[in-house]
Order: sequence, then structure tokens, then C-alpha cells
Amino acid sequence: MTRLIDGLINLLARIPHSLIALIGRLSIGLVFWNSGRTKVDGWNIFHVNDKTLFLFKEEYKLPVVPPELAALGAQIAEHVLPVLLIIGLATRFSALGLLIMTLVIE
Repeated sequence: MTRLIDGLINLLARIPHSLIALIGRLSIGLVFWNSGRTKVDGWNIFHVNDKTLFLFKEEYKLPVVPPELAALGAQIAEHVLPVLLIIGLATRFSALGLLIMTLVIE
């Protein structure tokens, strides 16, 4: 049994860390990118559509931020931060921004 486990560990050790990191960044980034794409019509990320505004007014009901501003900020963040995360630029900042947005909305 230990030979099997040691063999598996040796096999997995051959996978480069950069490939594992890329797969992780892609899997998280694409989830938020797709969520952001559902909030806009076309490619204008600065225009809040009616469905998104309704969600922020009726469903999320953030206590401090006006729904129009929150919707605009969320959809810009859901388009910019995943791209930064996927390309590996400012990944910690991007991940923190997405985490904070998730905690606030959920």
C-alpha cells in the first residue's frame, strides 16, 4: 500500500506548480467571469441592466451602498478581477476582491 502511495506522490510531484496554479486560477476566474457576463447585455460593462438592478434592489438589499452603485461595482469587478486572476497579475488582490464581493453579496 505504501508503494502505491509513494508512486502516486512521485507521479504528482512531476506536475509543474505553474500548471497547477494556472488550472486553479482558470477554475475560479471562469466562475466569476461567467457570473459577470450574466449581469450585462453585450460587452458594455458600465451599463447596468434591469435584471441586475432588480437583484441588487430586491434580493441582495445591501444596507449601506445604493443598489445602482453596488450593481455597477459588482459587474465591473466580476469582469476585471477574473481576468487579472487568470493571467496571473495581482492575483492576491484579485482573489481578495472576489472573496470580499462574495461575502458581501451572499
